Amino acid sequence: MQTKKTPPQTNDAEENKKAVKRAQDVKKPNPHERVLERIGYYLATGRIRLGMDPLGPWPPSYPKYSKWDLHDDLIVELSGVNEWNVLNWFIQFAKKGDLTKLSPADILALQEESQALQARGIPEVTPRGAPLNEPLSVAELTQLQREVQKHIENFLATGTFAFTDFHPTLVVERDPEDKRRLIDYEFLPPFHGQGLLYLFATLLRRVRLPIEQCPRCQNIFLKSRKDAGYCSRECQSLHYAQRKRGNRPPGKRGRPRKYPEPLDHGTTRKPTEKKGVKHGTKKRTR
Repeated sequence: MQTKKTPPQTNDAEENKKAVKRAQDVKKPNPHERVLERIGYYLATGRIRLGMDPLGPWPPSYPKYSKWDLHDDLIVELSGVNEWNVLNWFIQFAKKGDLTKLSPADILALQEESQALQARGIPEVTPRGAPLNEPLSVAELTQLQREVQKHIENFLATGTFAFTDFHPTLVVERDPEDKRRLIDYEFLPPFHGQGLLYLFATLLRRVRLPIEQCPRCQNIFLKSRKDAGYCSRECQSLHYAQRKRGNRPPGKRGRPRKYPEPLDHGTTRKPTEKKGVKHGTKKRTR
């Protein structure tokens, strides 16, 4: 009689270490990761679990949900570029006012964010864009802010963005996938903030959401969706209430009047007395 052989036992800890090592090899270290997370650069597109368990759809079913710990080293998060947040960074940057009046900490934060966007945002978002891993000076940041403000003001006035300051270079080279043919693309030098301005123009073409001015607080904002008419929920509700109320001041409901309200025929009514039928009397019917 033959006995059934049991499969060899595998060490789960060793397999997990190998899985973590594979995940670390795939995800290269990013020196600008902290700065990019601060501006909301990353967008989670999915999660997978490494190890001996087979890969399944996300999220898993409810009975197995306890096995999927978001703080587990075996969870690998697939992330992409949040293009709306990056475009909104340019809008908020244009509204900061005079940069020379900012604190040294705020200027350092702007330099770190501009450096991270030049090093990672330009090659990942723009077609064939060249990265530049150098922080911008205060003068270059001021010039970039003026350019963005000029384009935003022109769009609010005419409804059109017109970028005429770019001087791209046409490059023709061998195709890296097929050496027998040539490919061509336009290359824009990223120096003096031109790369970030090109990133701003590219994000406008990809996001395709206009920049508007709030009708209540006159704040310039980037629409989060096509039907957004106000910069926030607060402005939307207050503007709707003001439009319904008109020029009348807000009422004081629940508070008695200090002086009795005069009636049409000259008599007065008590402050707590309401209009209409009194208690204990029936309404006259015809």
